[in-house]
Amino acid sequence: DWSTCQLSENATCGQGIQRRLVSCMRSDGKSVTMNYCEQLNLEKPEKLSIHCLVECAVNCQLSKWSTWSECSNTCGTGGQMIRTRSIIMQAQGEGRLCPTQLTQYRNCPVKPCYTWILGTWSPCKVEGGQCGEGFQIRNLTCMVHDASMSVPSKQVENALCGELPSKDNALQLPCSVPCPGDCHLTGWSEWSSCELTCIDGRSFETTGRQSRSRTFIIQSFENQDNCPEQVLETRPCSGGKCYNYAWKTSLWRDNERTVWCQRSDGVNVTGGCSVQTQPAETRHCNPECKKPFTYCTQSGVCSCERGYTEIMRSNGFLDYCMKVPGSEDKKADVKTSAGKNKPVNSKMHDIFKGWSIQPFNPDGRLKIWVYGVSAGGFLIILFLIFTSYLVCKKTKQHQSTPPQQKPLTFAYDGDLDM
Repeated sequence: DWSTCQLSENATCGQGIQRRLVSCMRSDGKSVTMNYCEQLNLEKPEKLSIHCLVECAVNCQLSKWSTWSECSNTCGTGGQMIRTRSIIMQAQGEGRLCPTQLTQYRNCPVKPCYTWILGTWSPCKVEGGQCGEGFQIRNLTCMVHDASMSVPSKQVENALCGELPSKDNALQLPCSVPCPGDCHLTGWSEWSSCELTCIDGRSFETTGRQSRSRTFIIQSFENQDNCPEQVLETRPCSGGKCYNYAWKTSLWRDNERTVWCQRSDGVNVTGGCSVQTQPAETRHCNPECKKPFTYCTQSGVCSCERGYTEIMRSNGFLDYCMKVPGSEDKKADVKTSAGKNKPVNSKMHDIFKGWSIQPFNPDGRLKIWVYGVSAGGFLIILFLIFTSYLVCKKTKQHQSTPPQQKPLTFAYDGDLDM
């Protein structure tokens, strides 16, 4: 093997020489003199020494820190500044390694934030009257804050906020107060989402349409015929979607229900659904259901209420409703007004709340009290049998007892033979 790098005298790093020795080995692994290998003309390794380098210890060299950057926030709290440095030379040999931190951060000093804040619109003010054309106003206020939600904003002098905002933020707008009998036109709604004309859920166009609407508020009922219902406005748009429309209905209530059109994204819309397939909002039976206990079904025919059966005529129409035998409400389910008004002991009510004459629970299993009654009845029967047995046994013993013998008495009549 090669030796370590050998330097010149008194040198600690730099150029040196590595050497290695060569020997002649026998097949059994023992070293022999070089003559044996020379006689066999074996090839001798050429390089027995090479140049080497011992690196001198060089510490990592870094650049100076850059100047601190500007604050990430122009004002308020939470801003940070940053500075960096770079590696000029990596460490060599046993020199000092480069650090991993090449970037530093620090918080910015807190600066107040000044912002223009627009107030809410005032009610419509009409000069010289109570209705007609007028104007709305709103205030523009200079506020100071620190960009955090914990500290509320405070009003300061307008000069601290600098220039006024653009004229798009108007401080005064015309308005009108409708007079009695006038039709008041509302403001425009928001533009709807972009929609394409679709067939079976597929669109064959690239440009869609958006729409918005405004309607009239009728101040006087007598003037409702003079006011239009709704004003629509559309505009082209891109990136539209396909929607499906379907009629939705509420439950029937007194032969009336609400019908509306719903888009596939869940938004209720005006238009979109086919007028020809619109469900009826009211249902009528011909002839009308005037017989007792009858009502008009959704299919438009008269039927009987629950607990009654239909008696039909020969022409297929309902003749009258007959009460089904046994459909009367059970007495246990009837609650009189006296029972409703009678105060109930809440504690006793809670104790006996789970008790009922019915032997089965709603799930079909026997109630616990049924088992108790059965066990009690069985014990009573055993007690009666045992009592009867004791009575019969005592009576038998009394009859088998022998009759008690009376003492014999002799009467002397004075006869001498005695």
